[in-house]
Amino acid sequence: MVLATKFHNAMGEDPNRRGNSRRWIMRAAEDSLRRLGTDWIDLYQVHRPDPSTDIEETLSALSDLVHQGKIRYVGSSTFPASQIVEAQWTARDRGLQRFVTEQPPYSILVRGVEADVRTTSASSTPWRSSRSSPTRPG
Repeated sequence: MVLATKFHNAMGEDPNRRGNSRRWIMRAAEDSLRRLGTDWIDLYQVHRPDPSTDIEETLSALSDLVHQGKIRYVGSSTFPASQIVEAQWTARDRGLQRFVTEQPPYSILVRGVEADVRTTSASSTPWRSSRSSPTRPG
């Protein structure tokens, strides 16, 4: 079994309880560990890109959580290939943890991931929106 969870979305009205800032990542990780009743998370994923937070800040916080033993691996979700590559370069250049997975939306009708995201070095863990249907791609 692999225990995976994500952070990014708002968890209340406080504007500091959302996004990809160091402050929110650390708080969200502690909250997840407490809710899940565990000491570590196998895969901690950034749910969405955050244009207001530099990727180096995000990766630095995630790297600290890995070094603390609270998470084992980091990943991204719904990131465009260009932002995955930027994150991988930043991780390499700054000695930070890199995304080992990307969770793109994927279905038989929505297959852009094949030409875009799969060309990056991250493994893919695709998802299909529950709002999707064969006649209405999500």
